[in-house]
Amino acid sequence: MMKNLNVKFFSMLLFAALMSVSFTACGGDDDDDPIDNGRNDDNGTGIVNNGGKGNEKLTPEEEKKFLDETARLFLSYFDANDFQDLVNVSKQLETVSDDDKVFDKWAEGFLSNTLTGIEEAHASSYNYDMYLKISYYDRLLVASNFNGKFSASYNGKWKKDGESNDLILSFTDKDNVEWVMTVKKSGNIKGKIHASNSSSGSYVDKYKYSEQRYNNYIEIPENVNVIVTRQGKEQINIKLNVASMGIKDGQYDITSSLNATATVNVVGYNFEVAFNSAPNAVSTFNVTLKKNSTLLYSQKLSARVIVDGKNLSDVKDAKCEIDVLGRVQMNLASDNALDLSNALNGESNYDEDGNCDAWDLEKMKVHAVEASKALNKAYIANNGGNAEQATINFTTEEYDEYWQNYWQHKGKSYRVVPALNFADGTSYTFDKYFTEAAFSGTIDSFNDLINRFKKLDK
Repeated sequence: MMKNLNVKFFSMLLFAALMSVSFTACGGDDDDDPIDNGRNDDNGTGIVNNGGKGNEKLTPEEEKKFLDETARLFLSYFDANDFQDLVNVSKQLETVSDDDKVFDKWAEGFLSNTLTGIEEAHASSYNYDMYLKISYYDRLLVASNFNGKFSASYNGKWKKDGESNDLILSFTDKDNVEWVMTVKKSGNIKGKIHASNSSSGSYVDKYKYSEQRYNNYIEIPENVNVIVTRQGKEQINIKLNVASMGIKDGQYDITSSLNATATVNVVGYNFEVAFNSAPNAVSTFNVTLKKNSTLLYSQKLSARVIVDGKNLSDVKDAKCEIDVLGRVQMNLASDNALDLSNALNGESNYDEDGNCDAWDLEKMKVHAVEASKALNKAYIANNGGNAEQATINFTTEEYDEYWQNYWQHKGKSYRVVPALNFADGTSYTFDKYFTEAAFSGTIDSFNDLINRFKKLDK
């Protein structure tokens, strides 16, 4: 059985990635304006710590300062105002007609003609004469239905202007500026995949309620390209390519190969993802984030996925490499993700008497040792150098008290957590190193950026 090994292990890698981004990407200053968008280390920000020469080991406090300053430099690339026009037009589209449901009804039309598997499951009577009738449907969004030319003016109504192999929506905003969204598709249909569940209902009369429940599926074309322009200037460009993808019963088949790429470019922010996997072979998942031509963040994840029959049974030779602005790197590797997963999941183990491992400190210490052994390589470096600023292993910490039978107090609970180890011999768990006090400027700056995005909708 899979035993959640892939979920737990890759969650750990994602957690590490998030730690790298969160604490090297959420810096800030105390001014009302974001950091000036210059790109030198001292950029008017006071950033002078260069993190050493790449082969120089810093003290824990020096490294903490470098991480915080890298964060402020990272955040300086993001400007909420870049997205103001997109927010404005999206708000205006909500009032595109007297009946703001017109566009929704038009979109719903793509689905209404593709209902399949209609089945009235049951009708239940309860509360005297009141009853609930539930009908179940499979609903498919057909890619070939995404076509035609439609247009609307500000406060006008959508109208169909003609036929097209693509879907073309044009909209004139309140400033008489034209926006055009084009959805292009090409290549073979790779299958249909389950996208969501939804429901709707209404009262037939005072006591009788009818409900429709839908399993929503969507066809996956080989190529999809979504382009949004403002006065002919590109604002959004999304490209999806699915070279190979196995689908069974509407779900992705993990025992098949998957080769897919996605590129999202929104007002100069470029996000690219490439996923390539095959059973019993090395699978890769690579991510990059750029602002214009500047690489802000990259992640390379690879692992050998072992399939037993139709089940994922193990993940071997897992590696993760993360880079932030070329200033901070994180490397993680595990030869056997199953051992790592079992160790990290140890706190949820129960013996035959119903005792949990998390209640036993000595057992949790063993799990921490096992997890550390399974994590073959884990360290943070600066400026692409070979010096390991901090290595990562696992230790235990007390995190809660537990109760048995909801009233009988029994003792303390423990868990396995990652820790940073520095060259001077000191060691810190993540929550002891990345404290709110040490990174208060980071946190304030991050919250400030979020608030700036919120103000876009005012």
